[in-house]
Amino acid sequence: MRYSRRITVAEAMDVTGDSQYNASRNLKMLYKAGLLTQEKQGKWVYYTLAVQEQPHWIALVESVRTLPEQRFAQVSARCQQRLALRVNNECVVGANSEEWLSRSL
Repeated sequence: MRYSRRITVAEAMDVTGDSQYNASRNLKMLYKAGLLTQEKQGKWVYYTLAVQEQPHWIALVESVRTLPEQRFAQVSARCQQRLALRVNNECVVGANSEEWLSRSL
């Protein structure tokens, strides 16, 4: 399993600037659609891109991977910055924490 490619709701909230309700709902919808897997560890639920076997899901995931990187550079930088707050690759900081707010772009 690629732990560096999984994300919690708190991390998604900080990266996107979205509310807890919206981030959680969107991740849950992607999980229910079969695009994500979820794994509970302690108080955190980690979401990871699911291995896809259906041609339409494979095409969808691949189309997202081909989007121009420069259009998402700031979001990618915020994501890397947020994931850097992990300890032993585990989320230890809640959403909108002082650690995040003092470091965020």
